[in-house]
Amino acid sequence: MTKQKSAQNEALTVYSFDEAYQGALDYFKGDELAAKVWVTKYALKDSFGNIYERSPEDMHWRIANEIARIEKKYPNPMSAQEIYELLKDFKYIVPQGSPMSGIGNN
Repeated sequence: MTKQKSAQNEALTVYSFDEAYQGALDYFKGDELAAKVWVTKYALKDSFGNIYERSPEDMHWRIANEIARIEKKYPNPMSAQEIYELLKDFKYIVPQGSPMSGIGNN
């Protein structure tokens, strides 16, 4: 795990494939295929292949925060926590592949 500065000058944590794989493996309760697919296809990465999410939980928070940012523009907005609760464990909302990797990817 290393820290790297983004274009917005925010410190981002860069995870190795093995760190992200282990985080995803824990999240998916030992399902190796699900963990590998998540890391290779859906974890937030830059054009150099640096991985910025350790598990699908990080991805759910990224998506929840971005949706909450948009929600604030409307009456009765949902909080990031409320949105996260809908996303976590892929229980109520299952985003398609492109949105999983793209929403909140500044």
